[in-house]
Amino acid sequence: MLVPELLLETLQDLTNDDYKTFKWYLTMKIVDSCKPIPRCKLEGQDRMDTVSCMIDSYGEAIAVKVSVAILRKMNVNNIADDLQGKFEGASGGHNIRSL
Repeated sequence: MLVPELLLETLQDLTNDDYKTFKWYLTMKIVDSCKPIPRCKLEGQDRMDTVSCMIDSYGEAIAVKVSVAILRKMNVNNIADDLQGKFEGASGGHNIRSL
């Protein structure tokens, strides 16, 4: 599965309230090497647009890393584990922590 599809599938697993929280975290510095996404870029964005914005801002691998970090911060570890496992399986065993 392609990274954009993985991210979209992950965001679709979130409730609307959790999705709103996820977007809020994107406006913060969650991973040291990543700048926050400006709030104006995320306002009114649906899940597909959010995935595109994340990939445009971070690139595919870092977008996954940021997503996993946010999901863990939100205490939805089952969804974070699922995303991390699928990404590492699809990327030939690249460990997300090494990014």
